[in-house]
Amino acid sequence: MTVLRVHENPAIKGGSEVYIRDVSLELEVRGIKNILLFIEAKKSTVSIYLNREHKTTVTQANLVHSLDKIIRNYSIDIVHIHGLSNPQAIDYFLSNFTVVRTMHEPRMVCPGYGKFLVASGKPCTVKFGLHCFYHAYTQKCFRSRNPLNVINAYRNTMFEVNDASKRYAAILTMSEFIRKEAIKGGINPDKVICNPHFTKFKLPYLPFEGTQKRFLFVGRLIEHKGIYQLLDAMLPVLQGSITNFLQIVGDGPLYKYVTNFINVHHLQNQIIVEKWKSSEDISALMKASYCVLFPSIYPEAFGLVGIEAGMHSKPVIAFNNGGVSTWLKDNFNGFLLDDVTADALRESIQRMINNPELYKQMSKNAWELASSFFSPKRHVEMLIEIYKKCTAT
Repeated sequence: MTVLRVHENPAIKGGSEVYIRDVSLELEVRGIKNILLFIEAKKSTVSIYLNREHKTTVTQANLVHSLDKIIRNYSIDIVHIHGLSNPQAIDYFLSNFTVVRTMHEPRMVCPGYGKFLVASGKPCTVKFGLHCFYHAYTQKCFRSRNPLNVINAYRNTMFEVNDASKRYAAILTMSEFIRKEAIKGGINPDKVICNPHFTKFKLPYLPFEGTQKRFLFVGRLIEHKGIYQLLDAMLPVLQGSITNFLQIVGDGPLYKYVTNFINVHHLQNQIIVEKWKSSEDISALMKASYCVLFPSIYPEAFGLVGIEAGMHSKPVIAFNNGGVSTWLKDNFNGFLLDDVTADALRESIQRMINNPELYKQMSKNAWELASSFFSPKRHVEMLIEIYKKCTAT
């Protein structure tokens, strides 16, 4: 079987690109060939890459002709679209191939992509509609507030829900949260299949040893990732014991705020901040950590760091937003908090510190869940079965 995998970013920028890289490798091992096609929108042109090699840059009017010319010599069994907001290209694939689509985020049913009201700092809980034009400016929930871009984003969503979703052979999600958002947005429930993410890490159970309790945060330093809540929650925890530490890995607009916070509270010895690191370095930090904190106030589509923590035998404390509940079960492999506040986060951190037996059990549960359910084997075998069913009809 040959899969043409279509996406918009040739460079690895986030979770979608990491998934494409990792799942392609897993499929290749199982005898399934992957061809990577990237359609990157520029201001007035579109660049096309095949297997990350730049092939051509064309106008939108010539896009379909160029796509057909590039891939016509390949024998393609199924097209798997990941991130793409180009109705013309999507229609071309749907008209010529069997196509499945992965919703890495809610963009198919949300012209703002994220189902998040930025100005309010809260998830959007209503189906897309004309109110989106109002919210684009009052809630700043679109990627661009240029009127033409707002209209195009809304048209893209209309196309996905009213046309494309009826023609996809299957629509895949990584979490029940995204599946429910797809259905709420008007997509046929029979089309939407949840196949949760996997982690490429494969480790034995690693019981925590030592007296220093290092809490780890990995992510962008932006407001929506819960940086304010994280620091406010950790402050009394760090001041209460010199054996408690916070390790932050990431960069972003709030980097200076974080460093100023450290200096103001004289926590240079207890809060360590490092910018982006390799997956191997992050793995080493997870092994040395006590717990992973995931205080995002944004409705994450999944939250890959959660199952990576589990594979490293680390419980997680997180707010109950988005797809987090797919992998985090309250009082089982960590704490899942409905109260999205720094106080609730601090209380859970302290509770974990004060209950070593509960911590030990949650640590073991985290590893068992990650290694048994969020494995490449389970995910890829289900994906192959979906491909086979789609190509058989």
